[in-house]
Amino acid sequence: MILFESAIKSQVTKLSYKRELQKFLQWTRIKESDGLLRLKDSQLQVMLEDYLFYLKSKVSPNSINTMFAPLQLFFEMNDREINFKKIKRMFPAKIKKSGYNAWQTEDIEKMLQETTAKRSLALVHFLASTGCRIGAIPDLKVKHISQIENCKAVLFYENTTVEYFGFLTPEASKAYDYYLEERRRDGESINEESPLFRAAYQIAIQKPKPLSYSSIKNIIHRLTWNTSKIRHKSSGKRYNIQLDHGFRKRFNTVLKLASGVNPNITEKLLGHKKGLDGTYLAPTREECFAEFAKAIPNLTIDDKERDNLKIRKLEGEKSELEKGRLEIEQMKKRIEELEFGAEARKGDYAKNMLRFLHEKNKSGEVISMLWHFLFERIGTEEEKRQFLKRAREATENGEKFDMSWFEEFKGLDLENPKGINNIA
Repeated sequence: MILFESAIKSQVTKLSYKRELQKFLQWTRIKESDGLLRLKDSQLQVMLEDYLFYLKSKVSPNSINTMFAPLQLFFEMNDREINFKKIKRMFPAKIKKSGYNAWQTEDIEKMLQETTAKRSLALVHFLASTGCRIGAIPDLKVKHISQIENCKAVLFYENTTVEYFGFLTPEASKAYDYYLEERRRDGESINEESPLFRAAYQIAIQKPKPLSYSSIKNIIHRLTWNTSKIRHKSSGKRYNIQLDHGFRKRFNTVLKLASGVNPNITEKLLGHKKGLDGTYLAPTREECFAEFAKAIPNLTIDDKERDNLKIRKLEGEKSELEKGRLEIEQMKKRIEELEFGAEARKGDYAKNMLRFLHEKNKSGEVISMLWHFLFERIGTEEEKRQFLKRAREATENGEKFDMSWFEEFKGLDLENPKGINNIA
């Protein structure tokens, strides 16, 4: 048994394999696993073949391989020569599986209506928002959850080859915060090593134990059992929706139907290793969240919360448009300042004076000096800019300069010399 268990990495898989081995022992009426190893290989071969024929009449053909995998591992780890290749050739053909359906948003809403327990509410939201495997939850600790914008990031399978990030919607984040706050109020001293979801307790100050795989399944089972018209038996004893994978299938469906979500990132968010992307595609937490954020409205359960998200999105888009408009206005002002502002006019005046000096054009120097003197002493800064813009547009359109523009500029009458004298 030590060799057998050492070959299994996952705690959940270990429990499942031990359970299947125990079923085989009960069928053989052998009390302990060591009793199997006292039999000859030929005896074990016949026994396993008989067990296969027994299972064919009792369980679904799709379950046979799952039930024999632990047995094969047990005998291989104990160096027994069993012809499993022959046994597998006798496996029945698989049939179409039931349980392919996903939970719908309405189903999850009904589950949430069945309980007021903070832990159950947080757990349902957690599964719906991350689409994680139930078996990943018992190993999670508080240190594996972090804030990202108005959501939370969850690090699954830390320091393993299948490490990946999942995320909680704003709605799911609030549900988890309420649950954590309840634990604190009960007296639990929560730190980074505290379990993300804690097993039931009478006194919170006791050392917390993580919520187990079986307990999580029981919680979901109770919520669906109490609620009518959620799960339906499709054939025999099988249900049309799996308790755990119903959440994963919904998550997968929502993200892959959401507009603009990268399907390769969706695979990462499900913890899948698909082709070369499983090895070479290594998006950051922020890059994964950017894709997840596109599906937040459709992952959200409550209609009111979804409407609030839409309102905030519209407000954000309006704010961005307003911000863009202000930036354009500021850019226009900067361009006008560079082209028609006081410093620009001084620069143009200096260039003209240097040009006239170089050409020894005395009349040009005098006219330029008088023009600059008069222009800078009349009108507001805005009026000066508008006049220069009008003059430039006229030049670009091939129009001739009209002195009436200058008269309009400050209401001058150039035929009345007193007007100019007064300005001087």
